[in-house]
Amino acid sequence: MGILDLFRPRWKHSKWEIRESAVSTLTDQAVLTGIAKTDSKSDVRKAATKKLTDQTVLAEIARTDTSLWVRVSAVKHLTHQAVLAGIAKTDLVSRP
Repeated sequence: MGILDLFRPRWKHSKWEIRESAVSTLTDQAVLTGIAKTDSKSDVRKAATKKLTDQTVLAEIARTDTSLWVRVSAVKHLTHQAVLAGIAKTDLVSRP
């Protein structure tokens, strides 16, 4: 733990385990979106993705995240059938 960790929010902590734990207490969709899109650890991004409600953001994550498990988590939380169909037809077919 660095000294700066004392002065920053838990979701910005240097240890990924603490960031992942902090996500469970967050409700701010803007903060969760930022974490889901940019955190360096896929486990933290996945935890944030599970709490997202914005279908556009979830679709973007389902299409672009580098981790299969984060993309799967995003797909599981998508409710718009047209978006799901689009991902199924194009994005998943083109993946190795």
